[in-house]
Amino acid sequence: MPAAGRYTVLTGEYQIRNANGQQPRPDGDTIKFVVDSPKAVKKLTRFGGVAPDIGRTGGVKLRLEVIDTLETHYPTNRGRGEEVRQRLDLSNAARDALVELLGFTNVIFNEDSTVKSADDFTVRGFILASGVERNGRVVGFAYAGEQPPAADKQVLRLDPQLMSNSANIQILQQGLAYATLYQTLPFELIQAAREIAGEARDRSAGVFGAEDIGVDKFAQIDDIAALQELVMMPKLFRRLADFFVITGDTLSEFDAWIRDNGKDDSLLLPSGEVGNLHDLYEVKDQAIGLRVQPEDVQFLD
Repeated sequence: MPAAGRYTVLTGEYQIRNANGQQPRPDGDTIKFVVDSPKAVKKLTRFGGVAPDIGRTGGVKLRLEVIDTLETHYPTNRGRGEEVRQRLDLSNAARDALVELLGFTNVIFNEDSTVKSADDFTVRGFILASGVERNGRVVGFAYAGEQPPAADKQVLRLDPQLMSNSANIQILQQGLAYATLYQTLPFELIQAAREIAGEARDRSAGVFGAEDIGVDKFAQIDDIAALQELVMMPKLFRRLADFFVITGDTLSEFDAWIRDNGKDDSLLLPSGEVGNLHDLYEVKDQAIGLRVQPEDVQFLD
């Protein structure tokens, strides 16, 4: 784990469409970034012990830290290419906000979330990277423009003010994302993100005004089709989508499945106790709700 608040400046350009036809599919919390210095990416902390996935031209997939937006295209079964989506009005709104915040204009998307047209397919920017996660993606904060707070490849301390200027936090402020906080994030940044998420929740902004599953708010889910109509914490949505597609069982079997199939993420509960994802939700017959707000836990995996 890196020293608290230490992030690497990486300059480059965001890319939403390739010339070779293999198009990126940006969503609200993931976008392609072509770095100026690929060697610097290889030096980043590897949280999951996995090397960064760097393309031939220096392209990496950037996973925006702190936020988790509703899914525009989640592959529930990678072998067969099946995908599910989560309330497209809100998931697409997060995606549209991200590309706009990074400087893209007049972007029109195809139904599969690839880009049909835009004024420009690349824009300059920089990221503050904390490391590489277990899928080979770079984790960090995204910024527009060509005026980073330090030179390319330099390491700096990220404070709440600098974090607040990122596209990540602006999306959270709009209520278009849930705060999903990991142990790799310095605690002062966790506190700041929780406050921002709480303010968005108090305003019923975005997803927080449309939640179907929340604290003491239960929703019945009969199948994968019903799941895709509901607004909920994306991490829980992904677990439920995998469950319904893989097992075909009813929701009453979900809790046993998640505990037995390596999907029960470790987390720190608001009480300070170490728990698991199953401590976050409660299943009653064919309905599910939350015990605590997502931003109030800290994921340890």
